[in-house]
Parts: sequence; C-alpha cells; structure tokens
Amino acid sequence: METKIGSDILRVETAYILILMVCRPKLEPLVDYLMSIGKAIEKRKGANAEDVVGLARRLKRMLVELNEYDRARSLSKAFQLKEAL
Repeated sequence: METKIGSDILRVETAYILILMVCRPKLEPLVDYLMSIGKAIEKRKGANAEDVVGLARRLKRMLVELNEYDRARSLSKAFQLKEAL
C-alpha cells in the first residue's frame, strides 16, 4: 500500500514538473508584464498610499500564483508588505 502511495506521489510530482516546463515559456511574457506594472506602481508610491499598496498586494498574489516567489518577495520588500508569501 505504501509503495502505491509513493508511486502516486511521484507521478503527481513528475506531472507538475512537466506542466511547469511546458507552460513556463508561455507564461513568461505575462510575468514580465506584471513586473513592468510593479515598476510603474513603485513610481506612484507617494500618491494615494492605500490604493497603491492595494495594487501591490494584488500583484504580489498574482506572482505567487505563478510561482514567482522571488519576484513577489522583492515586491513585498519594496512596499513593506507584511503578509506571508
């Protein structure tokens, strides 16, 4: 029974890695666009602070969903967001 569970987990992990390898190049333009939005938001830091921080939080969530943790972390540092990734 444990062997079957182990092989099932291995299959799921392998499928996930293959999906990332296939989808990653297709998603890269989206990630680049999100990062350009992040840079534009950083320039507006002084303007209406609550709105800008809200946009930064949403952008961080999108980056986390795309498994771009390093970029999400740098955005969190730039806006001093305290939420966990």
